[in-house]
Amino acid sequence: QRLGTQTNAACGTVSADGRVLAVGDDDGALELRECPGGRLLRTIHAASAALQRLQLSADGSTVAVIATPFWGGGELSIWNCRTGRRLPGPNLNKQAQHISLGETLDDTVGRGTEGW
Repeated sequence: QRLGTQTNAACGTVSADGRVLAVGDDDGALELRECPGGRLLRTIHAASAALQRLQLSADGSTVAVIATPFWGGGELSIWNCRTGRRLPGPNLNKQAQHISLGETLDDTVGRGTEGW
């Protein structure tokens, strides 16, 4: 199904259970949408830079985001999709390029994630 978003989509992903679509834009906004149907669940202002990569947890409850600021690198942040709040974690302004969410946050991997 084709979905219209409120954003200039730069990246996107769907949860493994197929119930949540995440769309990131070049202004740092993240839209979470219900699948199927496309109803907007929440908008999260995840960064002040372009969102480059997204990864939803299998159940769509958590999303990992890499934003690319104009000065380079990649900033990793983890968000609770239900509350829209950023989850505590390391301040990773170290060229993060890849993310993967497993069953727990302990399974989260990104380049430069020492100390997670």
